[in-house]
Amino acid sequence: MHCYVVSYSLVLNLLIVLLNTNTPRNNNTQHTQRFPLFLLVSLQFNNAHFCGGTLIAKDVVLTAAHCLGYASFQAVIGRHDLTNKSVGDQVDVARIVVHPEWDNVSFENDFALLVLARTATASDAQLAKLNNNEGYPASGTTAHVMGWGDLEEDTDKYKASNVLMMVDTQVLTNQECREADGKLDGFNGSYEDFIFPDMICTLSKKQNACKGDSGGPLVVRGSSASMDVEIGIVSWSMPFGCATKTFPVVYSRVSNAYDWIKQNTCKHSAVPPGSLCGTSNPTGR
Repeated sequence: MHCYVVSYSLVLNLLIVLLNTNTPRNNNTQHTQRFPLFLLVSLQFNNAHFCGGTLIAKDVVLTAAHCLGYASFQAVIGRHDLTNKSVGDQVDVARIVVHPEWDNVSFENDFALLVLARTATASDAQLAKLNNNEGYPASGTTAHVMGWGDLEEDTDKYKASNVLMMVDTQVLTNQECREADGKLDGFNGSYEDFIFPDMICTLSKKQNACKGDSGGPLVVRGSSASMDVEIGIVSWSMPFGCATKTFPVVYSRVSNAYDWIKQNTCKHSAVPPGSLCGTSNPTGR
């Protein structure tokens, strides 16, 4: 089948759909409660959710660089239902640290750290465990993507979820991801030239990530909650910001930027986590 390989400029226009938006279409609250509440980081502007993130220090959130279009915004931590303002903690973002090799055309190195104005006070907020193994996970591994984004695949509608949702999805090799091509709703495209080593892909034949999940986590479940590991950050998908049976979701590969994440979290956090930095003593900012 002949497929048209879209240009970078066209891909950028398609990916703008993800900016300030990207949630799985599966209201599986029982499973989301299996994971620690570090997954409950909603980035909000004027009390409206626009992207997700994960708490990796008590005052640092890991998210996607392409989410950062607002001059000031807040991180909401520990709030499963975004309409329940009495639950969780809302903290101003004081500093933004973007990966120095972030490319807003190819979407390579789509990583950013948000340093909060103070430490999170949510009593049950737990920190994400980050993958530092480049060889993990293997193709076919079941992973879980979570967020508050679009419930409708219809490109003309946007219906965000008030509660955290999750879907199961299967990890692909990067070569398998590059082989994704096809036609959907008049769109002819291929991933062949757009998958780089700092990316990781998943595919689901049912629900998957959609507009409003950007910046949120891709997690592999461990033998216990403390062993759950974040392997990716929702970044982009073709053709209209929602993954399909043909086109996978593409994430920023956490292991690829692990050293940068560790260095800058430990540098900027007032309470660097011992699990990541090897010390729990405040370093100051």
